[in-house]
Amino acid sequence: MKWRLDGDVLYVVMRAGEVFPRDVLPLFMGKIGADSAAAGPQLSRPTGIILTGLGMVKNVELGLGWYKDKEVGYERDFISEPNELLALSGFFIKDTERPCHIHAVLGGRESMARGGHLFSCEVFTFLEMAVRMEDTPLFRQMVDGLPELSW
Repeated sequence: MKWRLDGDVLYVVMRAGEVFPRDVLPLFMGKIGADSAAAGPQLSRPTGIILTGLGMVKNVELGLGWYKDKEVGYERDFISEPNELLALSGFFIKDTERPCHIHAVLGGRESMARGGHLFSCEVFTFLEMAVRMEDTPLFRQMVDGLPELSW
């Protein structure tokens, strides 16, 4: 993985074999050693907002959320074959039980898009993303059984 911080925007390129978000989380959580100190206060900000993400991934675990009687869960789907990552959106939030909430849209051989909550994927070729680092500390607050974003 390589990365560069330019102002408030963090550019990240993940390479084949790396696992998203597992392998990128230490970067956002400030656990990447000397590089995080060199990046200065912008990288130590509490919130990252994914502006864009694309590439090609495989071994994808997607989830379709459900909500019933104030209970939340996911129907999970595993996609082993390579798919184009058409869109990536979500948040990285430091010092919380759930450090990320990410959704993805994938395109496969049938030229059909499918998407949902992204739990994990392996980078097949590369994954490029831009993340805006923000000062607003976010957290999840339970509202009617749902972990709603709050500040």
